[in-house]
Amino acid sequence: MNEPTNEPILRHAGVPYYTQWGSPAWVRAIVEQQRDPCDDPHWQRSGFADPEHYRFWAQRLCGLTCLESALDYWRIGHAPRAALLDEALRHGVYRMREDGGVDGLIYRPFAVWVASAFGVPGIAGPAGHRGHSRLR
Repeated sequence: MNEPTNEPILRHAGVPYYTQWGSPAWVRAIVEQQRDPCDDPHWQRSGFADPEHYRFWAQRLCGLTCLESALDYWRIGHAPRAALLDEALRHGVYRMREDGGVDGLIYRPFAVWVASAFGVPGIAGPAGHRGHSRLR
């Protein structure tokens, strides 16, 4: 039997790391120092053209960013993140609330969309059981 260690267990070596921000070098400045995400010179790499739209959505797109990492690992083609967001909104993966907040990433529509768009199977638990997250 192997003794436990403090070493991380890598389940899938080679999966690309992406950040929901323009570039990994800017994560600390944006998250910890509250810098404007558009100060990062690479903020438009994800396909956003409008700075306000990017500022609103970038903090909410960790799920789509993880999807991009997985799709690239599996060599499945996809649109830039801004276009993925448009499709996710169209499929109910994120929902705009009347108070200006966002519900999402909502797992069931996400699983259905990812399966139909990319051929990646997914399972979501019963509705109401961790079926979505809320972010203001």
